Amino acid sequence: MARTSTDFTNPPVIELVLGVQFEPVGLTNAHFGWFWRSHLGAGWESPREVDRAPEQIENFGEDFGLRIPRLGIRLQTSPVVNRLQLTHRSGDRMIQMQDTRFFYNWIRKNEEYPRYDSVKNGFQMAFEGFQNWIQEEGLGELRANQWEVIYVNHFARGTVWEDSSDWHRVLPGLLSPVVNYGGTRFENMNGEWRSEIPEQKGRLHLLLRHQPGRRSKEPRSDAIVLQLTARGPVDDSVRLLDGFNIGHEAIVRSFLDITSNEAQEYWGYPGGTT
Repeated sequence: MARTSTDFTNPPVIELVLGVQFEPVGLTNAHFGWFWRSHLGAGWESPREVDRAPEQIENFGEDFGLRIPRLGIRLQTSPVVNRLQLTHRSGDRMIQMQDTRFFYNWIRKNEEYPRYDSVKNGFQMAFEGFQNWIQEEGLGELRANQWEVIYVNHFARGTVWEDSSDWHRVLPGLLSPVVNYGGTRFENMNGEWRSEIPEQKGRLHLLLRHQPGRRSKEPRSDAIVLQLTARGPVDDSVRLLDGFNIGHEAIVRSFLDITSNEAQEYWGYPGGTT
């Protein structure tokens, strides 16, 4: 399959996250600090503990839906392993670790989007270093069970839309023209969609929300936020990096299908495939 071109000159993406979920091997917050100090280098700083991301498994067939697996009964005799976030001094990258998850984020800081392959290479270097360190220290072997790709897009008011009644012109694949019912005037909405990536290679989740802003002082903080999340299993037939490519392709093709030609022209999309 030819990969879809994503060469927007002014893409609306503000964050790209690549993540892997793996079977627990007994890692603790102390291990993450150890790895950070011994392997990541001086460029990674500003450590912060946040709530852990829940374990998730995309299921199909009779066990349809998103399942949060039970990883055994957690006796409260030891502290809960939270998620450690490390930000690169450039401010545009983040590594997140917990005992069952590893994430690599690119975050827009007014610079040009570095493209998917560049972010994937960054993930690969960081995660392979993490895996190798765990094996070298005799901590076990990480067994991945799920890949995850997340794109967050930010459509600011004053760019591709001016009023909530314009939203369907930006996202005609998701939204119908506004109907003002009962003498009211439409203001905003939130929506969620999900679909299978054939043949049960994963699932695509679309989350749309309105982020209100203070129109008088910060007009572009008023935005539509569209998050596209693809997840799927890592197994004998799909390796981790293959899964990322599957998820990326599903997200890109879906984004092109649901957004309008007018919006794509604003973002500088030339069309065609490569």
